[in-house]
Amino acid sequence: MATNGRRRTKGAGSIIHRKDGSWEFRREIGRDPATGRRRFITAKGKTKADARERFDAKIDELGRTGRLPGGRSPYLRDYAECWLDEYRMHVKPTTYRTRAGRIKACMEVIGCVRLADLTADHIRKCMRVLGKRLAPPRSRTTM
Repeated sequence: MATNGRRRTKGAGSIIHRKDGSWEFRREIGRDPATGRRRFITAKGKTKADARERFDAKIDELGRTGRLPGGRSPYLRDYAECWLDEYRMHVKPTTYRTRAGRIKACMEVIGCVRLADLTADHIRKCMRVLGKRLAPPRSRTTM
């Protein structure tokens, strides 16, 4: 079948012009592993360009955080943010503040590494940098 140059690529999704004049971009991202139902990404806007911009921003965000099926693994800082949000609900506030401070300090050093690319050398670098930056623990004096 010959194309006339206007056909979208396979997997690009659908563009819908609604009766109220708004536009919607929609794309299937696979099935939910728990329920088996189809999952979609949708974005609406008053103009076609606005809807496209919102749709592309959602796709970029899902790709960056690693939630887009078939995409790359997330950056360590994005994974740590999601983990901290989940962790907050299960611990006391002071425990959360302590752990979050330490993790955020680590993310300043190695947060730009993708989770799949993380190696022991990255951890060693983080520990070396933070060891110089943070004060050494005080030793107890016995009387």
